[in-house]
Amino acid sequence: MQKIILVFSIFCTVSLPAFGEEIYLKNGKVISGIILSSDTESVNLKTDYGDTRIERKDISKIEYPKSVSTVKQKRLALIANLCPFTTDASATPFLWEAGISFLVAPECNIQITGGHLYFGNNDRTSICAIYGYPLRVNVESTAYLNAGFAYSLNRYSYSTYQEPKFPGDNGILTNYLAEYEQYSALFGFATETFFNSDGHFAYEAKVGITCTWSSEINIPGRSINGLSFYADLGLSYYLF
Repeated sequence: MQKIILVFSIFCTVSLPAFGEEIYLKNGKVISGIILSSDTESVNLKTDYGDTRIERKDISKIEYPKSVSTVKQKRLALIANLCPFTTDASATPFLWEAGISFLVAPECNIQITGGHLYFGNNDRTSICAIYGYPLRVNVESTAYLNAGFAYSLNRYSYSTYQEPKFPGDNGILTNYLAEYEQYSALFGFATETFFNSDGHFAYEAKVGITCTWSSEINIPGRSINGLSFYADLGLSYYLF
């Protein structure tokens, strides 16, 4: 089950942000990593390939990335999410959710969205509240490790047909309207990427799994209880 079946969800993430410097050499090469120590003669750098020592005389310049507070500190965004895929049979496809995203502190990102859609025989209302701590932060993108809880209110109409039992019998067609609530525990990942470092627009992708349960268990075609996979896409416009 994905966010399209949520009326309330809280995502919690725990991790440490990673930062790195870029050292531009006079020969045109660029080395990325974390500066461990430096003096007037050299710079000791930790890279993905191990620790290295670079002479100051070979360095053209060093660029230091923006910290979390300067990258996204207290930034308010308008967001829209499209939830196009889930393995949950009871999910309503292509549900748009709109809301806001607000980074109140480097370790606390709050996202609140809501949506409603009537699609075929599905009627679903959603409100989603998200709290997240950045897993990786730089000027261009942020990654999150998400975990939380979800609630949804659903209406589903379906029919049953009883086969004719004797000649002349046309059978019996019965229509039903089921209203039920679902609850989910969620776990997943999210990445938000800016189209450019100085712009306002960013896109977000989420993937994860949910464990869903409900008091209703006898609705044909409904995957009420169990595990499912979800993925959705979002677009953000940062006001500041």
